[in-house]
Amino acid sequence: MDNQPDSIIKVSLPGKSVHSSDYVNDFMLVAGLPSLHIKRRYKATVTTNPADSGNGTTKIKHGFGYKPQPICFTTTREGTIYPNTYINVPGNWYDFDEIFGEESSQSFDCWVDSEYVYVSAHSSGYAEGWPINYREDTYVFDILLTMEEALTP
Repeated sequence: MDNQPDSIIKVSLPGKSVHSSDYVNDFMLVAGLPSLHIKRRYKATVTTNPADSGNGTTKIKHGFGYKPQPICFTTTREGTIYPNTYINVPGNWYDFDEIFGEESSQSFDCWVDSEYVYVSAHSSGYAEGWPINYREDTYVFDILLTMEEALTP
């Protein structure tokens, strides 16, 4: 663990020693290393709407007064070859839907402003020779908001 300040706080894992280990994975906390500071955690549910081209969006008020850096995950829907696969958001997931016998497309997004965190989902399917099938699916998002302000790219 090179380039550490002279005075830091270390908490070792069971069976490891803060006095003899220099391996970072032997510690549950090394306060001298950069780390994310999670300010709040939310669960959000989004249901996609076939009448809105398979889209759905929801927002949750955080009220921080600044744009916190979001970390967001969700899972793919039931019925696909890889159901309940954990996905980092924003992200897209393409799969074969065993229930409908068609290609499945799911996409997810997460963004913030100084008052709200927003999550959106899109769900559709396509089989050759048929129109796009927009679906009603429900997704649960796991959202972590950090104390750090989101940077503009």
